[in-house]
Amino acid sequence: MGAELSYITVDTNGQIDPKKLTSLIQGNTILISIILANNETGIITDIAQLVAAKNSINPEILFHTDAVQAIGKIPVNVQTLGVDYMSISAHKFHGPKGVGALYMKHGKTLRPFIFG
Repeated sequence: MGAELSYITVDTNGQIDPKKLTSLIQGNTILISIILANNETGIITDIAQLVAAKNSINPEILFHTDAVQAIGKIPVNVQTLGVDYMSISAHKFHGPKGVGALYMKHGKTLRPFIFG
C-alpha cells in the first residue's frame, strides 16, 4: 500500500492560499495535514479557512492539524477549526514530556498498523 504526497508552498506572508490547496486535491486524496502554528516562523495558519476550502471540493477528505506549538499559547478550539484530527503534546503546557494526545472527531477512526 503506497501513498503519494503533495507539498504546498506558502505565500510571502507565510500563509497557504486556499485556492492553491484545492488545486492539489485529486480524486484519490484522503488526508490533508497542516501545522497550526509554525515553531520556526511563528506564523499562525488559518486552518478553518483551509478546512472550508477543502470541504467545498470534497468534505470526505480527512483534515489533520498539528497543534503542538499552538496549544497553551493561543486559543485552540477543534469545533471552530473544523478538523477531523488534531495532535498536541503535553510538555507545551507544562505537562510531562513524552505525553501527547490525538483528538479524533466523533465518528472518525484509525486503522492500527500493529495488532497485539
